[in-house]
Amino acid sequence: MYKEVDLLHRDISMGNLAFYKDGDKYIVVLLDFDHAVFANSAENAPQRLTGTVPFIARDILRTVTDPDFKIKHSLRHDLESILYVMIFYGLGYTAACTQKGEEDWLFEWHTGTYAEICDAKQRFFSERRYQPEVLKHVEPGLLHNLIRLLRFNYYGRHLDLRV
Repeated sequence: MYKEVDLLHRDISMGNLAFYKDGDKYIVVLLDFDHAVFANSAENAPQRLTGTVPFIARDILRTVTDPDFKIKHSLRHDLESILYVMIFYGLGYTAACTQKGEEDWLFEWHTGTYAEICDAKQRFFSERRYQPEVLKHVEPGLLHNLIRLLRFNYYGRHLDLRV
């Protein structure tokens, strides 16, 4: 979608994705374009928070919590949201952000202030304690490639790719 028409979704979440199987391939359909904008449009201004909080990219959350930080929504932010959806699915969450089982591992991603949510997401990646559980349910190659792409887009180089 981005490649074809330069469109950013800006609200990728569990509730805005539908899946179906076609033979041995899974097809993902993106739904609900209420917050979508063309990448270079005036509507894609910094400091406009759109999306479902647990799936909003850290940079976008930071535009709300840090008045000196300004950034437009970009493809990497939609990709980061897809990563968060994969993590939620991988840990057994439903679209209502509730988890099957006793422990709500990502509780901090959907409660608290935007700054606390941003910090909780950063800790998830730096501590890596739940990542093996995610990898049990998400295709490891897809997850690795998405993380690699995000790291390259954020830092301009490939970093440690261990998940």
